[in-house]
Amino acid sequence: MNHSFPPIEDLLGGETLEIEYKEDKEERFKAQPLPDDKIAEALMGLSNANGGYLLLGVTDPKKGRVTITGLSSARTGSVAQVGTRLLNKFVRTPHLATCEYLTAAGRVFAFYIEPAEPPPHQLTSGGFKIRKDLGGKQGPENFPFLLSEMPQWEAQRGIHSDFSSRAHADLPISRWGEMFNPLAVSLFQSRIREGRINNSSLAAISNFEQQLEALGIVSTVDGRKVMSNAALILFGSNDIIRERIPNHRAQFQVIRDEAVVHNLFTDKPGLEHRSLLLLADRLGELFRSVIERKELMDGLFRIDIPDYGDDAVREAAMNAFIHRDYTQTVEVIIQITSREFRVTSPGGFYRDVTPQNILFHEPCPRNRCLAQACADLGLVEKSGRGVDRIFWDQIRFMRPLPSYADSTTNSVRLSLLGGRGSLEAIKWMFERMKDVDDLTFRVVHGGLVHVLLMDGQTTREEMIASLPGLSESDGRRAITELVDAGIISRIGAGRGQRLVLSEMLQTSLGKPDAYRNQVGPTDEYRRKSILEFIHQHQQISRGEAAKLLNMPSDVNLFRRIIKPLVDTGELIAVGSGSGTKYRRPNEQVFERIDEETEFPNGNTDT
Repeated sequence: MNHSFPPIEDLLGGETLEIEYKEDKEERFKAQPLPDDKIAEALMGLSNANGGYLLLGVTDPKKGRVTITGLSSARTGSVAQVGTRLLNKFVRTPHLATCEYLTAAGRVFAFYIEPAEPPPHQLTSGGFKIRKDLGGKQGPENFPFLLSEMPQWEAQRGIHSDFSSRAHADLPISRWGEMFNPLAVSLFQSRIREGRINNSSLAAISNFEQQLEALGIVSTVDGRKVMSNAALILFGSNDIIRERIPNHRAQFQVIRDEAVVHNLFTDKPGLEHRSLLLLADRLGELFRSVIERKELMDGLFRIDIPDYGDDAVREAAMNAFIHRDYTQTVEVIIQITSREFRVTSPGGFYRDVTPQNILFHEPCPRNRCLAQACADLGLVEKSGRGVDRIFWDQIRFMRPLPSYADSTTNSVRLSLLGGRGSLEAIKWMFERMKDVDDLTFRVVHGGLVHVLLMDGQTTREEMIASLPGLSESDGRRAITELVDAGIISRIGAGRGQRLVLSEMLQTSLGKPDAYRNQVGPTDEYRRKSILEFIHQHQQISRGEAAKLLNMPSDVNLFRRIIKPLVDTGELIAVGSGSGTKYRRPNEQVFERIDEETEFPNGNTDT
């Protein structure tokens, strides 16, 4: 292959994940050159990482003091001949380029190998390694390439395999009695009998193995039906899960007033069972016991308000197990405080899902087989849109919208903040949406109203952006529908336009003055203020009107406020110019006498 090698100085800045140095000496017999097997192993590690350069005849023994040692005096052949021999060491021929540098300190053979296109490269000798940088003084090194790392490696290269659908060829489904937790099997049958499932076909099947097939968690290998990872995650005993899927673990923590109330770990008292069926059931019990609830009354209207919504916590917890990266050696963490419900799931967002589009992104499960089985079992929203449930619970209880802001490339963190919202607002939301079956409609329309209930007023762009992933066209359409319904009002025009809750809605929420405070007094309100002033003071000048209404004393004041009152005959103008006064018609005005006045009979009065 053709490759343009840089000047050697550009490659002598120290070892990195993409640059490796090798001294051209055999480990035991120093007079011999480095064997081809060692060179091939180094190249394999580079290729299975990001690809890169291997310089033969260079060392960096003190990590920062790169030295050109040159080639062994015993080495024969050209760099191209060495490269040809190296290609024969690989199971699948890699893309390899060679170059020789001639320096004052000696000759250096350079190899460039491209990143491996899936599958990763292996040597014919059986070697299977990848170059990693784990930090510390050692720097990048080659490590064994573990099969458990394969899903993550493939995902990084755009190949998305379903970990949960992977088969265990040595575990025929007929051995379920040995491998499954009997309590999980019993719970499964109970859910079917009680109708707590979303796949009605399960109830019509009496054979357990056929029920597992209907769930889609049975794999076929060479014509034999065997267990998948999803089957073990849902039903497996602690021993088999610990052996085959050791990363399926959880931590549950509750903190109140800085005191740890619960700190439970998988396999320990409180979270004894790893089977996801049993784990989901146990987490439900814990949620019910630690999440406080309040019943609020408003006349005949009664509403049960938990600190965190039932649907939200269930979907958040289950999604953490369903969409986690099972190749990462960390557990799902659930933390509850009086202020926040937080779930941390190993593995970053899958494919192109981000915190900015998660709400309206189509269902995109990392573990599709497990996700579908959990939906059929009724453990999560059957449509795969559990994130809608999470958002809706926060919206309807008037709490801040869910946040994924603390997520990283290695973990997804969901934060739900608690708090008590306005009872009137909660009541309005329930009444408004109680007959709406479309969950997306509830989230969009309810979410937009929620923004104004929380923030008071905002722009159209900010309002649409508050719902992650809502398109501008859908957002505009929903806003127009809310305006037409008399729920939202537009104030102003153009770029300065603001959106607020309508006067009708704010009055119904027990805040009759809120709308006027947001948009300012209407012209009708200003006219009433002038009439009230005249009722108390008999007349008003334009200057007094401007001061009363906090408006400039200009033609705009006259045209918008005073002239309509004159035109309708409610006021008449007396005088002219700047001395004009306005008063009610047929109303005599008595001027105040401020100085001592002498009357004809000689008496005085003040």
